[in-house]
Amino acid sequence: MAALLLTAPGIGAQVPDTGSIGVLLRAPKSREGIAGLGANVLPCLVASYGFDGAAIEVFYTAAAIPPSSSWPAAPCAALQLRHLPAASNGPASEADREFLAYSDPRGWKILFAFPRGFPQANACDFAGRFVSRFQSFLSITGSDPRASFPAVLMP
Repeated sequence: MAALLLTAPGIGAQVPDTGSIGVLLRAPKSREGIAGLGANVLPCLVASYGFDGAAIEVFYTAAAIPPSSSWPAAPCAALQLRHLPAASNGPASEADREFLAYSDPRGWKILFAFPRGFPQANACDFAGRFVSRFQSFLSITGSDPRASFPAVLMP
C-alpha cells in the first residue's frame, strides 16, 4: 500500500495521507497569536493534524475574541461552525487557508485552519469529530485543554 505524502505548510513535516482518520502530527503548544484573526497576541494552544492528505491546524483559546455570531454560518449539520472573514492584516500564509470557528457555551473557542479549497463536507466532518472528542477528554481531564487534544480521530 502506497502512502501519499504532502508538505505541510507551517509545520515543516510531511503529511501522511491517513484518509478519513485524523492523526495528531504536532502536539499542542502554547503560543501568542491565532491565525485567521489578523495581527493579534491572543494566547492559545495550537496543534497540527493530518486528515484526508491535508495539514490542518487547530487553535484552542479561552481568550475573548470578536463575537463569532457576526461571522457567517458554515453549512455543517452536526455542529454550529462559523466562517471567519478574511483578515486584511494577517500574514500572507493565511491567504492560502480557510478558517472555521466553534464557540463552546462554556466560553472557549476552537479555530480550524484548512487548506483553501478543502471540501466543506470534509472540514465539517473533521471539526465535528474533533469537538466531540475534545469535549469528552476535557470532561475527563478536569478542564486541562492541553491533555484534551485527541491523538486520533476515527470515523
